[in-house]
Amino acid sequence: MEVIYTMHQLNRAEEPVMELAQAYVRPQPLDGVFSPEEGLRHGTAFPNLYMPYVANNVATSLAEVSVPASDRCRLLDTITKLDFMALDLQLYLNTNPSDQNAIEMYNSCIAGSQAAREKYEANYGPLTAFRSEGATCDQTGQWAWNSGPWPWQAEFFTDMEGK
Repeated sequence: MEVIYTMHQLNRAEEPVMELAQAYVRPQPLDGVFSPEEGLRHGTAFPNLYMPYVANNVATSLAEVSVPASDRCRLLDTITKLDFMALDLQLYLNTNPSDQNAIEMYNSCIAGSQAAREKYEANYGPLTAFRSEGATCDQTGQWAWNSGPWPWQAEFFTDMEGK
């Protein structure tokens, strides 16, 4: 007969406590990192974790995507790449909290992304309604988050060019 324990029973001292699960995290050395562009393209910041998808014995990866030449697009591209790298480094630091080199790289990505985000919002408006300081009101003090253009509209890339 199978015994099923409730959480209350598992927490009581007089009941036997059984181990329900155990996590295993493979040690990951910091053997260098990709550039932010390469990391985003490969889906990881770490070359030792990159495993390309193989179909029909042909290794494939994301195709090179050219970024439009506008400053607006370059800033969005920079923010995306640096945020990706910061997230991947954060995951690494969860299991390697004393790696000073990784901490420095993480802080550098955060600072670079924040600078690009501030420049973008100063020139083109808010990226998000949340945590976009001062970017949610227009010059008249009115709520302006819902004013366009939106990224899925064609005007998004042309409406504010040259600003």
